[in-house]
Amino acid sequence: MSRIPWRDRIARAGQLAETIPSASEVMRFYQALLAEQESWCRPGELTGALIEDRFPRLLDFLGRNASPEVAADARAIAAAGPMRWESIVHGYWAGGGSPDDEFFARAFLAPYAEAVCTEPVGPVPDTIVLCPCCGRRPVVSVLRQEYEGARRSLVCSLCNWEWKFRRILCASCREEEFGVLPVYSAAEFPHIRIETCRSCNCYLLSIDMTRDLAAVPASDDIAALPLHIWARDQGYNRIQANMLGM
Repeated sequence: MSRIPWRDRIARAGQLAETIPSASEVMRFYQALLAEQESWCRPGELTGALIEDRFPRLLDFLGRNASPEVAADARAIAAAGPMRWESIVHGYWAGGGSPDDEFFARAFLAPYAEAVCTEPVGPVPDTIVLCPCCGRRPVVSVLRQEYEGARRSLVCSLCNWEWKFRRILCASCREEEFGVLPVYSAAEFPHIRIETCRSCNCYLLSIDMTRDLAAVPASDDIAALPLHIWARDQGYNRIQANMLGM
């Protein structure tokens, strides 16, 4: 399918900061992070030289703009030097790494992954639960108008690729029994649903763009923190945390 342009994600984050007071601070930070990421979204080999060139820019940005705790961690990582930076980046890129480093790795690798992970060749089955471009888990589900109804798709948590996915199917364990896949909603977010699975106790937010054409899935997902809190209070685990760890 496609990826939503950077400018649209940045603009939507700013709009949500204005319209959802409870999410204003986090959306302003996310908007600034997106703008920073876009500035070095260029293809290239994931070499030590590339990491030494770009990773300090991210750490400097976080040291100036993130929460006190994240800013302190960013400064400590910056002081640790290139070997530490490469360990963080390569560890996550290879599918491992420390959970404590995940935010820094994802924030750095997301624009890189968008630049180097190309569109899949040939049709992609609508039951694939991992991104066909980079192999990562989905972060959010989307409903888009199609003919007289709506089709569902998933958005990658790293490279932001969107691919078609079956409507009645768990995006984690592939459960397909309708009765164990309840969907919930809240009046506060009329265009967002909580898709859950009682088989694996996982959940995913679904952004219904037939209700709000201006929505940008990854941005709206971050702004809907109360829905994440509710889902977790009900005993559901998120399939994949978003960029900010929510």
